Amino acid sequence: MSIVGGELICDEAETLELKYFSLDNIPELFCKQHEELLRDVIKGRINDVKSQN
Repeated sequence: MSIVGGELICDEAETLELKYFSLDNIPELFCKQHEELLRDVIKGRINDVKSQN
């Protein structure tokens, strides 16, 4: 998976702020599920996150 651009849109109902981060500058994640998803994406285990929904 590679992100080549796009616009992040925040609905401000559940999320206060959205940002892009490089893999070497990812902030601390507070949810174990998010940590596991990120680890899988980095290892290439998930090719298309959208198809998982």
